[in-house]
Amino acid sequence: PDKQIRIVFLAQTESGKPEFILKTGAGKEILRAVPELSSNPLISFNDFRFIKSEKKNISHTWENAFGEKRLVPDNYNEAKIYLESRGKKLNLIIRVYNEGAAFAYEFPLQTGIGSLYLADENILYSFKADHFTWSAPRAQAMYSHVPLSGIHKGCERPLVIEIDSSYVIALAEAGLVDYARMKFDPDSTGEFSIRSRLDGGV
Repeated sequence: PDKQIRIVFLAQTESGKPEFILKTGAGKEILRAVPELSSNPLISFNDFRFIKSEKKNISHTWENAFGEKRLVPDNYNEAKIYLESRGKKLNLIIRVYNEGAAFAYEFPLQTGIGSLYLADENILYSFKADHFTWSAPRAQAMYSHVPLSGIHKGCERPLVIEIDSSYVIALAEAGLVDYARMKFDPDSTGEFSIRSRLDGGV
């Protein structure tokens, strides 16, 4: 809402997969994220085509029963991207807040799919440099201050990354209900990249 963070969404790239680019309001690129799903029935981003998109602006508050602040502002801009492949439907929901950005998958009710098993949900995160980060190999372990290329395999979230003296970011997850937790692994396919994965099927 304050124009200091924005997401560029590319529905079609050379890899055939969608791509998210997180930028500052001034246009500085922070990271690129390429999602990939492993599922039964098979859901492949390579097969999906863009149908339409819807945008909306939300400005309201929610009541917090705990903590110091009772009424919490909940303001964001949202884009819903409708994708379709061979009769299968998948929606991507992107939200940008003043404090950060998020995206989620939505599988709408559809004929022919009564249930869906996600074996994994990989996201490849690419950066401009080998930024320093705080990595812990497991819950409640000691944190190490290491470059992205040196994170522990299966390191915990949130993963705090020092982009530069102006920007520090945290990769995290939300709404973790009846779902496997996310873990991070080092990645060798890109110059400065890491990969997230599910710690089990869903």
